[in-house]
Formats: sequence, structure tokens, C-alpha cells
Amino acid sequence: MKFGKRIIELRKKENITQEQLAKKLEVTRQTISNWESDITCPDINQALELAKVFGVSLNDLLNEQIEIQCKKTNSVLNSLVGKECFIDIDDEIDEYRIDPLTKCKILSIDENYVKFQFLYEKKPVTKLMDIRLIHSFKVVVEGEAE
Repeated sequence: MKFGKRIIELRKKENITQEQLAKKLEVTRQTISNWESDITCPDINQALELAKVFGVSLNDLLNEQIEIQCKKTNSVLNSLVGKECFIDIDDEIDEYRIDPLTKCKILSIDENYVKFQFLYEKKPVTKLMDIRLIHSFKVVVEGEAE
């Protein structure tokens, strides 16, 4: 795979546009387009910045024989922030015994924890939980029966 196609692949895995990538790297969108078309190549400093943006090593960025798995994998989970979900939690850990049909609002998510809020005995409870203890999330669909 040529270097330009590598940039396209990484950019699409991160779900960012040429314009957004250009802004992060402080170059023009045309520069990104030229890199992706293999018309020009980034200099070493720009390549280092590309690697940082995509969360990969410079070696992985340049080695066309390595399959890249981006480190930024929470894009799906991050899309849950601010939404109401049903959360299936490991029962042995859950002192509130949150029923999988209890609506919870996702407040924040990172690589390790989910912060969410729910009603317990008609009072709001905010909880920070290790993400490994959550079996699944299901987004509440408007009008869905509880």
C-alpha cells in the first residue's frame, strides 16, 4: 500500500475529513490531498505529527506491510455521551442492582470508566464504573416501551 493510501485509511478509521486533519497538523487541506494522492510526502516532523494524531508509531505509519489498529477505539462509545441507554452490568458488582431496563444517562466515557446517572428510589445517582464490568449498552429509542 502506498503512503497516501495509508493516510486515507487512517483518516477514515478516525472518521475525520481532510479539512479536520489539515487543521490538526496546521497545513492546508490541499497539502493533505497531495499526500493522499502521493503527489508530495510529509517531511519527518509532519510524519511524526501524523503518527501522533492517529495514535500509531512512526514505524507503523511508514511500514506498509503492517496492519494498523488505531488506538483511538472509543469513537463508538463516545457517541453515547449525553444519550439515555440501558446498561447491562455485572450483577455481582452492582450494589444498586441496576435492572437492564433502567434508563441511564451517559455523562462521560474514557478508556477505563463510564460515568452515568440514573434514578434510584426516585433520587438521581451518579456512578463511575470500570468499563470492563459493563456487558452491553442499548440506546433508548424514542417511544420504546420500558
